[in-house]
Amino acid sequence: MKLYGVGVGPGDPDWLTMKAVHVIQEADIIMTPISNQDKQSIALSIVEKYITNQKIHRVIFPMTSDPIRLQVAWEEARNDLAQFLMEGKTVAFITLGDPLLYSTFIYLKHSIQEQLSNLSIEVVPGIPSFVALSAMAQIPIAERDENLVVIPVIRSLDEVKKAIELHDNIILMKINKDYPAIVELLDEMQLLDCCWVGQRIGMEDSIITNQPKELLNGKLDYLTTMMIKKKR
Repeated sequence: MKLYGVGVGPGDPDWLTMKAVHVIQEADIIMTPISNQDKQSIALSIVEKYITNQKIHRVIFPMTSDPIRLQVAWEEARNDLAQFLMEGKTVAFITLGDPLLYSTFIYLKHSIQEQLSNLSIEVVPGIPSFVALSAMAQIPIAERDENLVVIPVIRSLDEVKKAIELHDNIILMKINKDYPAIVELLDEMQLLDCCWVGQRIGMEDSIITNQPKELLNGKLDYLTTMMIKKKR
């Protein structure tokens, strides 16, 4: 039995590593997270051309802050995974971006290790969305002695403002709900010309722009990332 955590990147299948493709092709079972039963797995759509006769097992991780619902979801996913592994299966848990960067795999990994202490686990790295955004915009994430901060969830605008004031380069992830307020803040700080926004990066309908106000009138996708690079 063996568990792989496989990062599949943000969206473009050509950004998969050769190792990721090999693991997916050799696995007995592909596990993929979805937010509810009616949702498609973006991670699965990225790797689908490499899937032949592997079993696909979707696990629901609801997009909620309710600790009880989340705990139930984690336990169900862990129990399903444990059953597959105890049957001697090789399981590849695929996740957007990198498995060890704000990923559902992290929590599942900790949980299953407590249950199966002798389990062999291997992590296959993937490209995070902000790294892909940097490449698409052709703007360095950080250079020379610049520092960098990554904020995965917007808790408050004050937190964002302080991060911008203290750092040279700022990454804001999952900003769809707070986007108008963030754009207003950047306008007040005279930093609108220092930021790039990527939505559904690497996918056919991706948007990359350095004009943040262009996206104010449309519905932003959950997978929206902003990179702010202050001029020195």
